[in-house]
Amino acid sequence: MVDQVQGLMVGNMSVQYSKVKTRIENHSKMKELMALNKHMLALQLGQNTLSDCGPHVGLLCDIACCQYQLGFVTSCSEMLNLISAEFKSAYQLLSYESCRRTFVFVSKIQEELGHVFESLESLTKAYQYCESKKDFKMILTQELRLLSYLGLKDKILDRMSLLNQDSLNTYSDKIEILHALLWLEYCLFGFDSAQKIFFKLINESLSESDLRLVYRDFLEIVCHARVESTELYLTEIQKFKEQNNLQSFDLFLLDYLTHLDNLSDYSFNDDLSLMQKLRILILKSKGSRENNSTGSKNHVQYALLTQHLSLSSQKLLKNLLPEINMNTREPIEVDLAEFTELQKKILVLFETTDSLSLNELSKKLWNEEYAVVHYDRLRMLVYKLNKLMLSKTAYSIFSINKNSIKLNQRIKIAS
Repeated sequence: MVDQVQGLMVGNMSVQYSKVKTRIENHSKMKELMALNKHMLALQLGQNTLSDCGPHVGLLCDIACCQYQLGFVTSCSEMLNLISAEFKSAYQLLSYESCRRTFVFVSKIQEELGHVFESLESLTKAYQYCESKKDFKMILTQELRLLSYLGLKDKILDRMSLLNQDSLNTYSDKIEILHALLWLEYCLFGFDSAQKIFFKLINESLSESDLRLVYRDFLEIVCHARVESTELYLTEIQKFKEQNNLQSFDLFLLDYLTHLDNLSDYSFNDDLSLMQKLRILILKSKGSRENNSTGSKNHVQYALLTQHLSLSSQKLLKNLLPEINMNTREPIEVDLAEFTELQKKILVLFETTDSLSLNELSKKLWNEEYAVVHYDRLRMLVYKLNKLMLSKTAYSIFSINKNSIKLNQRIKIAS
């Protein structure tokens, strides 16, 4: 009996060792594919390895990185939950480097999801696992980049004293550090200073994905600065257009630089992260300051997009549009011609109320007493309406529970 138990234990250990060995080998191949910008192949290998060998923090982070590079925002968000759970269960077994890299990566994903306060907190945790000045500087520049975009100059100046820029060239990670400093230069010293960093970067040997990120940040800065078009910028815009795998946010920047103030009808695509949607609204607001109607609509959308974030993140994000009223409640103009007859009915009903019971809705929509079958009908009706509104305005308008359907408290429908 003892021999059988020992045999089972040895067998299980052998299987586990084999899985660990396979995971390490596949993860190494995955990183090679990522370095070659073959993110789809890397993602497929990572997902297969996860399925066959089980989770590991490093593997999960690289899967999420591939999803991010490919614009799979929803999947990337879901992966963040797995990373957090796996880290909590295994952090005592991880190296300092793995812990540090995990917190830095989690910070980036949190930022993309709009959780900017939590993103800065993750970077603070990453500092605990620094093993060299190089590690410290890498985290610090990421923190300064986010603080710069948020316009928090007092905090930037406080942290700047820790950054010795003269030693940047001593590190192999110079590219990543310089990229992170683009927004810092623009925030503190203006466009010309950021431009110098940009041209220094594009003269380096950058990978395709790194080059795309550099162009994206710089062109967004050009949009904010509203620099007059010159032959130089037109040349750089053309180079960016020629990049492979441009995402929706990249295409918006190109449209913005081409049309500037004529993007009031721009609709959000599904592959945009929440932070990218907010960045787009900020640029649209810059171009619609004279148009009260468009500017007001942008502010309402901004408030609605941020309402599910923590109060701390909302407060930081409010710096980007200081005139916004987070309690704004303004009409959404609805073109009823775009909806089915049933959808029109429910939209009209909510022009004068914020909430209706399921029984009331059953009577008004179908002239029937409420029954269980009506819940499924109403749930699908709400789902389709929310999906349609999300594609147009980036937010849903209704919520449903077992008793009623409620209108988002910050929305007033006007058909």
